[in-house]
Amino acid sequence: MINFNIYDVSSIKNPYWTVISTFACETSYFDRDSPCLGATLLFSPTSGVINYLGSSRYGWLKLSTHLFGASLDYEKGFYKSLFKSQQPSESYAVLVSNAKMEYLEKAYNEGSYRWVLYSLNPFGDPETPIFNTIPQTMPEIGIEKRENGIRVNINGKPSTVAVMSSDDDGKSFYRVVKCSGEYDFECGDTDVTVCVQRPGYIPYVVEVKADCLYIQNETFEGDHEINRKRVVIGSNVTSEKKTGKVVFKNGKTVINAERVELRPGTKIESGTVFKINPIKK
Repeated sequence: MINFNIYDVSSIKNPYWTVISTFACETSYFDRDSPCLGATLLFSPTSGVINYLGSSRYGWLKLSTHLFGASLDYEKGFYKSLFKSQQPSESYAVLVSNAKMEYLEKAYNEGSYRWVLYSLNPFGDPETPIFNTIPQTMPEIGIEKRENGIRVNINGKPSTVAVMSSDDDGKSFYRVVKCSGEYDFECGDTDVTVCVQRPGYIPYVVEVKADCLYIQNETFEGDHEINRKRVVIGSNVTSEKKTGKVVFKNGKTVINAERVELRPGTKIESGTVFKINPIKK
């Protein structure tokens, strides 16, 4: 018998996206203080695991000449739904839902099926496409910067498009639409991540950078002139640089921009000339 636990996860070096399903007991308990195996695998940067389907409590099996029982039936339902699908891929949430719906009547009448219905927990993004064939590479998607956001052109093939603000993981802007042509996202002038999904294709993901300068962990001495559409200054304004204060120590700094944000961690020392020239849109 192999004993594999959360302390073994760091040894996994898996370069492939991986979906795990298991009937093992207590690998997905999300309601305890200690981390469970499913969550540890999911959050590991080297495991490759993007979805994990396991139980928060006991699994239920029957043993005779072969294994069967509630836990294996739900797992069987998951893969049956995947490979009987008319689509080349199905979302993770749909597959889990179909598996549970298939044994809903048994869950009303048999305690083990009712138990697993509630204890079987899917970890991971519910919209993740699970493929039943080799996925194709999606052709280039047209993305055009607009005055108040971006325009995405799907070129006539029905797709799901998600756009979210990159700096705050979608807190300031998040939208998901289904379209087959052009769609305008009024996300403003901010960095956004665009994800396009289509059945049978590897998701297309790209980051669209705004015309924005992030100033972080820098000291300004002498004279400087900054010309950008938007300037954000502070000790923690971007993940692409080491955090740290921005200090204007001496000299003269002139910023010509439509929008300037001075966030915490900005220091202008005495005797320094700091000037903002607003540019009209």
